[in-house]
Amino acid sequence: MHENNKTGKGIIILLIIMTLSSLAVTIALLTAPKPEYTIVLGVDELNSGIKKEDALLIDLRDEKDYEAGHIDGAINMPYVDDGVKMLDYLKKQAGKNYRIYLMCYHGNRSGMAFNLLRDEGYRNLNYVKFGYEDYVNAMGSKFKPIQGECPCKNYG
Repeated sequence: MHENNKTGKGIIILLIIMTLSSLAVTIALLTAPKPEYTIVLGVDELNSGIKKEDALLIDLRDEKDYEAGHIDGAINMPYVDDGVKMLDYLKKQAGKNYRIYLMCYHGNRSGMAFNLLRDEGYRNLNYVKFGYEDYVNAMGSKFKPIQGECPCKNYG
C-alpha cells in the first residue's frame, strides 16, 4: 500500500510539472511579438511610415540610379548576390528591431528581399508595391530628390 502511495504522488507531481510546462509555453507564445508584414500601397502611407524613429527605408535599385536621386534617409542596398550584402549590413549595423521598408524599381526586387528577410527572422517588414519613379511622379513638385552616394557604401 505504501508503494502505491509513492507512485500516486509521483504521477501527480509529474502531471503538475507537465501542466506548468505547457502553461509556460502557452504564455511565451501569447506574449511573443507578432510579425508585422504590410504592403504599402500609396506615397502618403510610405511618407508617414518612414518618418518614424524605428523606420529604415532600403532602396534596392542599382547604385548609379540611387546616386542620381533617392528619398532622403534611404540606404542603398542593390538586391544582388541573393541579398548577401543587404543581410550583412542589417546584421552588423541595424539589427532586427527596425521597421523595414523595401523599395525598388517596380516591386520585383522588393518582393525577393521581403521573402529573404522574412525567412531570416525579420518581423517588421513593409513591401512597397510601387517603385521609385512612381513615387517621384505621385509626389510631383513636392519631392526634392537627394543625390549622391549612400553613407552606408563603406560600412564594413
